[in-house]
Amino acid sequence: GNRANWFAATTHRYRAIISKEGWADDYISALKSPVSERLKEFFGGTPQEVPENYLKNSALHHAKGATTPTLFLMGDPKLGGADPDDTVKMFYDALKAQGVDSELVRYDEGHVFVKDENCKDVLQRTIKWLEKYM
Repeated sequence: GNRANWFAATTHRYRAIISKEGWADDYISALKSPVSERLKEFFGGTPQEVPENYLKNSALHHAKGATTPTLFLMGDPKLGGADPDDTVKMFYDALKAQGVDSELVRYDEGHVFVKDENCKDVLQRTIKWLEKYM
């Protein structure tokens, strides 16, 4: 999902993108809570030390000019969903503000969707989205 969001923001190569359970920005999350060692290693420090490294990797930061229709399929962060800071909603809002066809769907599950009705809905929406743009 994180890479799908990055592609939606930074390339015009795809006719449509489906992002499942990603996030759109590490900078916001890293400012709100202690930065994990994994993030420090990946970005080369904290957001205070190297903000440019976080921002250059942020789909949200690069949303201006995005044109790819994007379907976001998200779980509930309170149940283990991947985006506790709601950065995908911010990214979705940025795309919509630019007139990019986008849809944000939230499910009553965490990171992995296992309820039959949710799995069915994800598949139906995915097929419909791809048929619309392919």
